[in-house]
Amino acid sequence: MPVILAYIGDGRSSESYVHTWIYSMDYYRNFLASMINSQTKPGYLTHLGYNAVALPAVCVLFFTKNKSWRPLRLIFLGATAMLLIPAFGWAFNGFSYMANRWVWAYGMIIAYIVAVTWQDLCKIDIRKGLGIIIAIAVYSSAALLMMNEINHNIIFSLITALLIVIVCMILNKSPKKLIAPVLAVILVFASFAGNSAYFFSSHGNNHIASYVSYGAVNNKIKRSAASKVKKAAKGDDSFYRYSGGKIHYNESTYVGMNGTSFYWSMENKNLAEFVSETEQPANAAYMFRGFNDSVAMNAVTNVKYYVKNKKTSIPYGFEKLKGKVYQNKNALPFGYTTNNVIKKSDYDKLSSLEKQQALIQGVVLDNVPSDMNTVTPTFTYKSVPYTVTCNKNTAVEGEKVYVYNAKSSINIKFSGEKNQETYLRYTFNNYSNIDDGKSNSDKKQIGKNTSKHTLPSKMKMRFSSQTDDGKKYKTDFVTCYSSSYVRYTGAKTYLVGLGYTENAKNSIKITFDKPGIYDLSDIEVFEQPIDQASQQIADLKADTMQNVKMSKNKITGTIDLQKAKMLCISIPYSKGWSATVDGKKAELLQADTAFSALALDKGKHTIELQYHTPYLKEGAYISTAGVIAFAVLIIITEKRKKTDYLSSNQ
Repeated sequence: MPVILAYIGDGRSSESYVHTWIYSMDYYRNFLASMINSQTKPGYLTHLGYNAVALPAVCVLFFTKNKSWRPLRLIFLGATAMLLIPAFGWAFNGFSYMANRWVWAYGMIIAYIVAVTWQDLCKIDIRKGLGIIIAIAVYSSAALLMMNEINHNIIFSLITALLIVIVCMILNKSPKKLIAPVLAVILVFASFAGNSAYFFSSHGNNHIASYVSYGAVNNKIKRSAASKVKKAAKGDDSFYRYSGGKIHYNESTYVGMNGTSFYWSMENKNLAEFVSETEQPANAAYMFRGFNDSVAMNAVTNVKYYVKNKKTSIPYGFEKLKGKVYQNKNALPFGYTTNNVIKKSDYDKLSSLEKQQALIQGVVLDNVPSDMNTVTPTFTYKSVPYTVTCNKNTAVEGEKVYVYNAKSSINIKFSGEKNQETYLRYTFNNYSNIDDGKSNSDKKQIGKNTSKHTLPSKMKMRFSSQTDDGKKYKTDFVTCYSSSYVRYTGAKTYLVGLGYTENAKNSIKITFDKPGIYDLSDIEVFEQPIDQASQQIADLKADTMQNVKMSKNKITGTIDLQKAKMLCISIPYSKGWSATVDGKKAELLQADTAFSALALDKGKHTIELQYHTPYLKEGAYISTAGVIAFAVLIIITEKRKKTDYLSSNQ
């Protein structure tokens, strides 16, 4: 039950995925060929590539007059139809984006069909065999004509399927009764070997190249930002998180650290909403790496250490600790306090950059508790005018950027000021490799010349900036999705942090990994002064939670307040958390969209937070009831068998 509820209400639900009544034409073009071909993937996580024997087995299922197989025929037809209709992919993927993750169940159906029809397949007569050969020929013609690109795997699989039918059709009357099934089994294993070879080898998908050795994995972990922080911050037993110029998804879990990178579909939906509303340059709300290196975001997420990557700027407030590890003098502890409350209804009206800055001016709550101050945050950022310049391999026409070669770029030039955090905000609408004809450009076709639709695709945009003294600073890339990609969410706005520099910046460079037409709109450049940030964070650190102890599912600590305040805790808000203050149950409030807070009166307090997995007990009760019901069913069934046996022998 806890898993089901987490599945239904996970972080993917916060994304506004585009839903359609049909898949892309590319999907339908490649669907038939992908059934017995591991090289061809129709998209939408529909991984088929079954053994060649599946094709004649399905034919036998429909060409044989066997009434007991009628339900199996209906199941096969129904499941195939479900693979062709996006609504089922959407529903079976947690009501998020359209994807056929449930294809494993379809594979079980195919396997069952092969098992059920195997004996009949090995004994087919000439008439039925010729009918199956004709059916495979029709299937082959349709698959080869429709698929985007014919490969060796599909040819091999079709020939193998035909050979299986021919062997069973001709040799089933042989005096040696086992010769037909034995040869058929050999062909089945040959199909397994062929599909595997084309999938893993360099002659096909070269999937083997994506694997790394155990030693390489260990070396990567040792070189990770998490390992560097763990070594440099040895002896620091306080709760903190780290970030860096280059951090990998979930790398902190490898070494038992707390980081700012995350990738898990069943993410806390409040954290996903926080990522979305602040327009973080993340692949998705449930897969992100850091929080823009913003002084405000680093503070409220308890980022205490930062690992510098080559050519990245150091976020404001960090001082060198050891090697590439820097320590944040503006780090907020696990439990910080404020008596300033920003109403959620007012916060929701702010821009993404304003929301970031509001977080260090108070705490965002749905309602303002008594003895707290209602505040309206103030902002000092500026929108900076700019011009766009292109190189010989790029062109800009209206909101479209034409990129003729991979790794080409455009430059956004502006006149910045010293001691600023710089941000680039833009909306990515879509991507194509074919001009719609509305452009005045003389280059109508970009990329591979093809009359067929492109496969679902994603593109990376890389960002860097330059200061007046000529220094260049890189930042992380942003992965954008075209409308044919499984995770496409429609027009999506990103706020890309270019970092803090003492010297003024004068340009931002955007490099495009792939040629194509990038539909970008609402491009803005912002500069955020940081002169007030240190004092705002210092105010939040005036009274903090002390003697913090963390154990399994439990956090305790103490605090001494001179006046009533909100205790802000940077753990994602969840119904599973409960709180007591001085031994009495207290209401844990949702704060800053993603996190938690407690209203505390003046004086000394002992805080205890306890976590219980939501609906775990209810799930245990249901499971126990199911086991009991199953046991009762077995007992009743056995008694009936015994009664029937005695009755039949009287």
